[in-house]
Amino acid sequence: MWEKFKGDLAIYAASKVVFGVSSFLVVGLLTRAMDPSQYGAYTLLFAVITITTTVATSFLTNSVIRYVPLAAEEKRLRPFNYVLTQIAGVTVLISSLVCGAALWGTQALGLLALTPDMVAVGLVLSACSAAFQIYTIYCYSSRRRRLYSYLVVTQVLIFVIGAFLVPFVTLNPITTTVAFLTVSYAVPIVMYKMPYPRWTAGFDRRVKQTTVGFLKYGTPLIALNIVVQLNTYLDQFMLRAMRSAEEVGIYAANYVVADKVVYAISSLVALALGPLVFREWERRNELTAYQMIWKGVFVFVALSLPVVIVMLAFPDSVMSVLTAPEYADGRVIIPYVMVGAVLAGVSSIIAYVLSIHYRTVELAICFAASLATNGALNVLLIPTFGSLGCAFSTTTSSAVLLLVLLWRVSVFKGFLSQIAPGVVSMFRWGR
Repeated sequence: MWEKFKGDLAIYAASKVVFGVSSFLVVGLLTRAMDPSQYGAYTLLFAVITITTTVATSFLTNSVIRYVPLAAEEKRLRPFNYVLTQIAGVTVLISSLVCGAALWGTQALGLLALTPDMVAVGLVLSACSAAFQIYTIYCYSSRRRRLYSYLVVTQVLIFVIGAFLVPFVTLNPITTTVAFLTVSYAVPIVMYKMPYPRWTAGFDRRVKQTTVGFLKYGTPLIALNIVVQLNTYLDQFMLRAMRSAEEVGIYAANYVVADKVVYAISSLVALALGPLVFREWERRNELTAYQMIWKGVFVFVALSLPVVIVMLAFPDSVMSVLTAPEYADGRVIIPYVMVGAVLAGVSSIIAYVLSIHYRTVELAICFAASLATNGALNVLLIPTFGSLGCAFSTTTSSAVLLLVLLWRVSVFKGFLSQIAPGVVSMFRWGR
C-alpha cells in the first residue's frame, strides 16, 4: 500500500507543481493588471462563486469519493456512471442558481458592486467550475490519475494565458479575468470528453435511489463544506465590511501566495492518500488505514517545512517578484498565514479518521469550533489591526481545529498508537 501511495504521489505531483507555480504567476499578473481595490473586488466575487459551487456540489463529490472505488471493485461501474451523470447534470444547474442568489445577497449587503456583465459571467463560471470539479473528482476517485493531471494542468495553463492577456482587453478587468477563468474550466471538459447526462422526462428508479443514498451520506458534508468555505474566506468578507476593498486586495494577494504553496502540498498528499485509506477501510484493514493517515501527515510536514523556511527567511525577496509594489504592506501577514496553513494541512489529513467512521456531523462541529474562533477574533482584532488581525485569527483558528480534531479522533481505539508503526514502516523495504 505504501508503494501505491508513493506511486500516486509522483503522478499527481506534476499537476500540483503546475498548479502551485501557476498560482504565483496569476497573482503576479493580476496584481499588476488591477489596483488593490479592483483585486479585492475580484477576490470577493471569486470567493462567492467558489463557496456556492463547492457547497452545492459537495454532497455529490464526497459521495463519488466514497462510492466509486466500491462500484469499481464490484464491477458495476457502467450503470453507476450513468446514474452519476444524471445526478451531476441537475447539480450543475442548482449550483448556478445558488450562486445567483449569493451574488444578489452580497450586493444587497454592500460588500460588492456588481454590473450585469459580472453577474452573467459569474453564473456561467459557476456552472463550468461545478462540472469541472465533479469530473476531476470522478477521475481521481476512479484512479484515472493521468487524466486527472491532464485536466488540472490544462485548466491552469489556460488561466495563466488569460491572466497575461487581461491588461490588453479593454473591458472591466474583473469581468475579463472571470471570463478567462470560465474558459479555462470549459475547454478541458470539452477536450477530454466529459460524459454528459442523458436527459429524460424523469429520473428512473436507479437514479432516485442513488440520489437518496448520496444525500443521506453527503448532506452532513454540505454543512461541513459551508463551515470550511466560510472559514477560508471569512477574513476577506469581514475585512471588507470593517475596512475597505483596497485592504482586502492587499491582504488577499499576500494570503494567496503564502497559503497556496502549502495548500498545494497538502492537497497533493490528500489526493494520493484518500482512495487508499478508504479502500483499506472497506477491506476491514483498520490499522493499515490508520497507519496510512499518519504516513500522510509525516509526508506533508516533511514536504512543507523547506518551503515554509524559505518563505519565512526571504519574504521580501519572494513577494517582490510575485506581487506588484502596491501590495507590499501585506507582507507582514506571511508568517501567520504559513503557520496556519501547515496546521490546516495536518487537520485535513487527520479528518480522514472521522470520514471513514461516518462521523461527518462531528467533523462539521470540529470545523464550526474553528470558524467560531476565527469570527470572534476577527471582530475583536480587525478594527484595530486590520490585515494583521485577520492573519492572527486564521492561525489561531487553525490551531483550535487541530486540537479539537486530535481530541475527537483519540476516542477511536488504535489510531494514536499507530503513529510510530506508521512512520517507521515508511522506511522499511516493501512496506
